[in-house]
Amino acid sequence: MRRIIFTTLAIGMALTATTARAAVPSKYVDTKADEYTVATAEGFRAFGVAAHGTNHYRIRVREAGVGAYWVGTSSSVSWLGGIGLGTAEGDVMAYQYSPTQKTTHWDVRLWDLARQANLALPSGINTTKDEEGPAISGDYLLFGRAPQGTPFSQRILLYRFSTEETVTVAEAPDRGNVTSNAVTGDWAVYTACKATWVCNVFRYQISTDDTVKVPNPDRATYWPTVTSDGTVYYVLGSPRYCGYHTKIMRWNGGAATTALYAFPNGIEIGPTSAVDESTGPVVYFSRVDCGTNPKYGIWQIKG
Repeated sequence: MRRIIFTTLAIGMALTATTARAAVPSKYVDTKADEYTVATAEGFRAFGVAAHGTNHYRIRVREAGVGAYWVGTSSSVSWLGGIGLGTAEGDVMAYQYSPTQKTTHWDVRLWDLARQANLALPSGINTTKDEEGPAISGDYLLFGRAPQGTPFSQRILLYRFSTEETVTVAEAPDRGNVTSNAVTGDWAVYTACKATWVCNVFRYQISTDDTVKVPNPDRATYWPTVTSDGTVYYVLGSPRYCGYHTKIMRWNGGAATTALYAFPNGIEIGPTSAVDESTGPVVYFSRVDCGTNPKYGIWQIKG
């Protein structure tokens, strides 16, 4: 999954939305290293880790009752996608992989959480192009495909293991790009950006082949995740400036949206992941301290 980092000033517009009470972010993993990208599922937590400022990420997996271990070598780069439990391939973690730190080519990989080993993928998923941003749930694998060496995906694809069929969920706008984000049950979410970096989040329902744009008040929406009931958590921010009036939002499919938290200027938000726990939903997210040498960490909002 490629980052969206915004570098120039934009004029933000106010969002009409309700605000959740008692939604206070707290640290999950935020050390001297850079932690970026996060995936969660019952009993499992995973996140990307790199020496600060290097972008040479490996994946750290934590399994309840087992402990933590690394996925990826020090000479390669692994970008976390998502975790799926009870999928057609078992309990797995999807991620994108480059064999070298030059990241000239990306493939999708599936990590068997029980055996702690990579699985063989069906033919046709990985090609000579770049495959990136994978997420897995049930019978489905969602991922993006880009011409090799280009920075962003041009198509979002959904592969069904039981039928070995691949359908195109979305294509990039003219001179823009799309990003595969998450799939959970009957729902998938992705981001589509114009060349101006005005981005929109879309929710796709697999069973009906219907796509709906998440409400956007002429700003930028990005980095969504989705839960099994179709609730979308996403980021609302500036299309051009890192950490300008950035919020984490929730949308249940109606006309209204809910702001979970509004961050002070200078704080940007990266990839998100949501899980329903015994005490209520928890949203995990990548937190970015903007600046000439940005710092990355994983935080959470509970309840």
